[in-house]
Amino acid sequence: MTSAREPSDGTRLPPTRGSADLFRFAAIGLEFFSPIVAGILGGYYLGEYLHIPWLGLIGLIGGVAVGFYRLIVEVRSFMQRPGARSPR
Repeated sequence: MTSAREPSDGTRLPPTRGSADLFRFAAIGLEFFSPIVAGILGGYYLGEYLHIPWLGLIGLIGGVAVGFYRLIVEVRSFMQRPGARSPR
């Protein structure tokens, strides 16, 4: 059984615009999540190395700040592209 996007001759059609947006949203989520994890891990290991236990918390706060910054930048660029719907 073939899907609606696959012709019966076995060739594949290019992804639709909706799937490109889906990949963009996944990338935005990864760009939000990655600095948080890096901040926690970096702060924890630096705290262990320097014997300062609260550096993990500082890393978490810094990672959340960087994550939100990247989230805002990416969402703004996504909304400024041609054909983007404005939030109402």
